[in-house]
Amino acid sequence: MALARLKLVSPHGTLSTEELTAGLPSDLLPEKSQRNWKGWILVGLITLLFHVLVFWIKPIGWQTNPTLQPPRVDIHQVDPKKLEAIRKQWRNREKALLLDKDKSPIVPTPDNPDARYMSDRNKRVEKEQRARETNVIPRSGAKTQSDRTAEMKAAKPATPAQKARARNQTGTKLGTLGVNLGLDQPPRPEQNATPAQSQEQASGGDQALLDKSLAAGAENMLNTQESVYYSFYARIYEAIGPIWQSRIREGLRSRTIPPNTYLTEVDVVFDSEGNLLEVHHIKDCGIQEFDQAVDKAWKAVGKFPNPPKALLNSRGEVHVGWTFGVELGAGTGVQLLAPERNY
Repeated sequence: MALARLKLVSPHGTLSTEELTAGLPSDLLPEKSQRNWKGWILVGLITLLFHVLVFWIKPIGWQTNPTLQPPRVDIHQVDPKKLEAIRKQWRNREKALLLDKDKSPIVPTPDNPDARYMSDRNKRVEKEQRARETNVIPRSGAKTQSDRTAEMKAAKPATPAQKARARNQTGTKLGTLGVNLGLDQPPRPEQNATPAQSQEQASGGDQALLDKSLAAGAENMLNTQESVYYSFYARIYEAIGPIWQSRIREGLRSRTIPPNTYLTEVDVVFDSEGNLLEVHHIKDCGIQEFDQAVDKAWKAVGKFPNPPKALLNSRGEVHVGWTFGVELGAGTGVQLLAPERNY
């Protein structure tokens, strides 16, 4: 009532409730005004706290978010003098590895001291050549050009009776019409083959080689020398090759890389149990994705059990040198040239 009387007798006209209650103690203020005042203070504190948290936490999150930074790969450069000492130690074993798809029994053949490739058997050829169509891992069991040539030579010519029987079996249902359309013939196997199968039938899919001085042909035809270390190196090749290939394709999808031939050369160290110790980069190709693909492939396998004791040095370590290559053409696509054993 006192407030109402003040509104009536005020010479300044009608006054609002806030003007009338200004300066009064809080215990004399109306209950509704007290609630509004406390609510605004609470909203202000919450807003201030929210801004502090946002501006304090968000920059830290930007700096520590692991998804925004590429994975770290430790690359160790080997000392040239140390590398030369390693190469001298394995000088008599410096033959590139050649995986042979031929699973036929090994025929004893004299050693070929001029052979530049180690294999599971000795082999001599009149003229060396490399395969035109290649894969990182050669397809086991695929027919090579020599296999197909041998089959053609071994095939006997059909007799007149066999030719007549073949003519009678073709188009018998339409024979009365005098038109042989061959509609009743079952499809040939190559017609039902998938693109991958057709490629395998057309090409032996030999191992890729870095030596461009060799003439290109239908298949790899090289002089090889049997080696007691072949199975160990072949296990390494077959384990590393597919992993490295998949990592390279991931890198190619991440960005556009200019056409060129990219080679990464590494010295890989194992202990006496075959555990991976280090990967020394002797030569980088300059493309981070390709160099890291080599490291990731070795680390993904991690262990190659039972290394030959004769390969251990005085520190109980095995050093193997490999070159991994990728050839990018301007219009010919991608060709994976590796891995190739150096020592």
